[in-house]
This record gives sequence, C-alpha cells and structure tokens, in this order.
Amino acid sequence: MTRSRLMTPSAKGGPHRGCGDQGSRPCRQAGLVPLSGSQRYDRVFEDDSGFQRVQCKTGRIEGGAVEFRPVSAANRPPYAREDYRGQVDYFGVWLPESDVVYLVPVDDVGVSKA
Repeated sequence: MTRSRLMTPSAKGGPHRGCGDQGSRPCRQAGLVPLSGSQRYDRVFEDDSGFQRVQCKTGRIEGGAVEFRPVSAANRPPYAREDYRGQVDYFGVWLPESDVVYLVPVDDVGVSKA
C-alpha cells in the first residue's frame, strides 16, 4: 500500500463513530458527542453514577474472542501510541461482521491490545 492510500486514524475511525446508535443499550443512549475532534472520547452516556465517556473502536473476532486496539496512533513520525486510561471510561467496540457493539470498561483491557 502506498503512503497516499493510508488512512488517518480519524478517517479510519469514521464508520464506527455510529457506535452510539447501535448495539448495546448504554451505547444507544449516548446522545452527547464532543464539539471537536480534539477530545479523547467519541460519545458520552449518563448512568446512575454520572456521565461516562466512550471511545468507539472497530473490533474483529480473533480466536473466538473480540479483539481491538485500545490505543490511538499518531499519523506522523514518531507514530506514537497513547492509551486512554484516565481519559475515557469505556470502549464501544463495534463488530462490522455482526453489527454489534460491546461496551468494555477501559480498566478491563491491556494498553496495547485487547
């Protein structure tokens, strides 16, 4: 793949930003979205304990389990990866094959692969 064909993380993530509109009940409730792309979360929902920030990710089935990358990646050198600990409360992981969203607590996953 040539450099011109590589997608930015925002462009790649665009399709699953709809994770608030499908899948699990808490994600469907997510009526709040950030005003700009500079926030680390994509959606917010409110439950009994307050507002919960959700970072939407696209996942896949690998070895019978849901797999996704719980980090963001810069699209320019040094291509640093940053985890979401302390900046989001949940991942909304969308599986395109089944069109299902799983709500996963950020503290329940690793920092490089989940």
